[in-house]
Amino acid sequence: MAGLLPEYVALLEKLPPLLEELTRRELRPITDRASFPTEPGVYVIFEDGMPLYTGRTRNIRQRISNHTAGRPESSAFAFRLAREATGRVKATYKPTGSRKALMETEDFRAAFAEATMRVRAMSAKCVEVPDILIQHLFEVYAATALKTPYNDFATH
Repeated sequence: MAGLLPEYVALLEKLPPLLEELTRRELRPITDRASFPTEPGVYVIFEDGMPLYTGRTRNIRQRISNHTAGRPESSAFAFRLAREATGRVKATYKPTGSRKALMETEDFRAAFAEATMRVRAMSAKCVEVPDILIQHLFEVYAATALKTPYNDFATH
């Protein structure tokens, strides 16, 4: 890793052991809220044993709970699945195509409700990562290593 700052290399060296720890962790039903820690960290959502989505958060339990809450503003993964199901995959901050506008359409509301139920049937693994820099790097590293199809890291 020639040319990289030694401090950055030191951060990167922490990622493989974290991935090993994450993969060793037991899959837990995503609806078993109490089994997730309230610590900051990185989590991976699985469906039928396949990793689909990686996220990071200040409170793993709360974030996992948000994914199943059925609220468009906090259930980001279900919202993305509903976008995919309805062919509205491009997110926008414009009024047309916004979360609020999409939720006003009957077909999207139905797709979002279905996606929320789908997420509630999934499982997750997590690893506590208190350091915010490592947390950011590890989210991308884990998503890349696990090939989670619903991570694109684009800002819309």
